[in-house]
Amino acid sequence: MEYCEGGQIDDLEYINKQKINTSEVAEKIGTLYSEMIFSHGFVHCDPHPGNLLVRKTPDNSTEICLIDHGLYTVSWKLI
Repeated sequence: MEYCEGGQIDDLEYINKQKINTSEVAEKIGTLYSEMIFSHGFVHCDPHPGNLLVRKTPDNSTEICLIDHGLYTVSWKLI
């Protein structure tokens, strides 16, 4: 487990102040959940905006942090 620092994904003031591209955030969230469902087979059961943080890394890339890992469910994987 690690401490994740960042702003919530629905905090546009934070996102604009950090110069985070909102299209990149949307794409990364889509990728995050697609990988959970189709690659790993487990899905985070509480995917509201309060459980997703966004931040800039030291190399200036955008990172999504998924928090509150209290409950997961098995997804139906496509074969």
